[in-house]
Amino acid sequence: MAEAYRNIAKLFLSEKRTIFLGCLAGSFSQSSAASSLIVTADNPIRVRNQANTIQHSANSFLIPAGTQVIIDTQGTPFALCFLDALGQDLENLALKMRDRIQLEQVDVVHSCIEEEDRIRASVSSLYSNPVEPVQVFEQLDSWITAGGPDLKAHDPRIAKAIEFIKSHSDENFSISDLAAELNMSIPHLLRLFKQTTGIPARRYRLWHRLYVTSCKVAQGEALTEAALAAGFADAAHFSRTFKEIIGIRPSDIFSGKQQLELQMVMEG
Repeated sequence: MAEAYRNIAKLFLSEKRTIFLGCLAGSFSQSSAASSLIVTADNPIRVRNQANTIQHSANSFLIPAGTQVIIDTQGTPFALCFLDALGQDLENLALKMRDRIQLEQVDVVHSCIEEEDRIRASVSSLYSNPVEPVQVFEQLDSWITAGGPDLKAHDPRIAKAIEFIKSHSDENFSISDLAAELNMSIPHLLRLFKQTTGIPARRYRLWHRLYVTSCKVAQGEALTEAALAAGFADAAHFSRTFKEIIGIRPSDIFSGKQQLELQMVMEG
């Protein structure tokens, strides 16, 4: 199957979640600003720690935000799903994963999702058939929430902080501005944001700017202009941030080397 889809990539964007479907040569290092679920359509992939002392092979992994891992896809097609910022998807999916792998003292990943065969067949179908973005996100929602428990509500101030970051993505406001908007002290805001989302507030702002850039590209803007409009200082700033957070060079997705299908929905 990998050979059939080697030059095909699909990127689906929504406010809540993002899904990349494609093949990548070799391995990439990830320390994402969003928790992610990765599921293969074909052969297993390997995940290992930065020191290369622990590695694990499986067809599905759940990686919490901020966890530093190296992912070796071995050229197999896969779905890389970036999950909701408030961590509700992560909580639900963690209950559905069979194995827990300690990569470092504080870094843990999970593998082997429930109904893995069904989900992998769904990933394969998303590659091989024309599909609307809404259908893609309906599929992802079924992987995450089917049979899941009611989750506890998170602090509404962090939800408000995320909405503020989203609505001011192109502005260089300070953390003190954000704290004042929420009537919180800076230390309390930073601590609660990290506790809720798994990442620092500044890193989430960069993550959202990557999302905004991709949305603008999906709407027909050139990549450099889209990055500038999203709040990046220049194209180099965008490229560094993309590689640091996603683990993949933007040229691996946007260069035209692959046949890229880029679509979005406004709600997610």
